[in-house]
Parts: sequence; structure tokens; C-alpha cells
Amino acid sequence: MAWLDAYRMPPVCLVGHSFGAEVAAALAVARPGAVRALVLAGPTSDPTARSRRGLVGRWLVDSLREAPWQAPILVRDVLDARPWRVAATVAHSVRNAVEEDLVRITVPTLVLAGERDPIVPPRWRAQVTRLVPDARLVTVPGAAHNVLTTAPGPVAGAIRDLLVPTLAR
Repeated sequence: MAWLDAYRMPPVCLVGHSFGAEVAAALAVARPGAVRALVLAGPTSDPTARSRRGLVGRWLVDSLREAPWQAPILVRDVLDARPWRVAATVAHSVRNAVEEDLVRITVPTLVLAGERDPIVPPRWRAQVTRLVPDARLVTVPGAAHNVLTTAPGPVAGAIRDLLVPTLAR
């Protein structure tokens, strides 16, 4: 997090997707003055599937639910990141009890998920929303896990709704 200290930016709206939502939650807790609002899009580590098999299994189901044009992008992302790094990220996610960070978040938070997201099922997204003290849940109809890229209009609207009251503070 040294990069954050080096840039001396005003507080930001931090958006994290999937495992990135876990990273964003940890950053919001570690550096609360750096984050004005938080978006946890498709937050992973549902305790009922917190294993490599559970996460990979849900990801495989999700790959069948995503828009077909997403497939080559996802394959390219895994290859660009290197498969061993993806495996290391999954291993870290399995060990990360994100709930410990969620209860310590102090900024307005949007929990965002696709209606058809098997990685973040309804029960888990509701639990995430309950755990974060000032959180609101938005479920995007018809979207799967990659809600940020497949439903940009509804996502932008939900983020705007989060930020408008925050900007007035």
C-alpha cells in the first residue's frame, strides 16, 4: 500500500471486482482516509464454497452463464496474468476470511452482483450487505459474475447513486 501513500490522492471511490473486491475491502479498512466510497462487485469468498474446488466449480458454472463474447476475453486475461498467478490468487482467496474486513468498513458501500452470478449467490451477497455497516445491495437482472463489463449502464447508475449523496458530505 506504499503506492497509496506516495500519491497523496484525495479520498476515492474504490471499485473492486471478484477477488479485487476482497482487496478493496482490505484497503478500505487499512486506509480508511483514502476511501470515500466502496463498490464490492461480485465479492468472492462465500464461506459455503471457500475451497479451490468450490471457487473453480462456481467459475466453471459462471463461464456458461456469461455473454459468449466474454469467453475470449476471459481466456486472454488468464493467459496474460499467467495461470500460476491465477491459481495463487484462488489459493489466497480461499485463505482470506473477508468477513473480518467487511465488518470494519466505515464508508458507504455498494454491493453489486449479477442476478445469475453463481460465484456470488443471493445468500452470500445478502450476507455481505448485512456485514458492512453502511451497505446497499444492487442485483443487476440477467447479469452473471462479470457484471461490470456486461451491464455497464446499470452498473454506472448504481455507482452514481452511491456517489451523489457521498459527494455532498
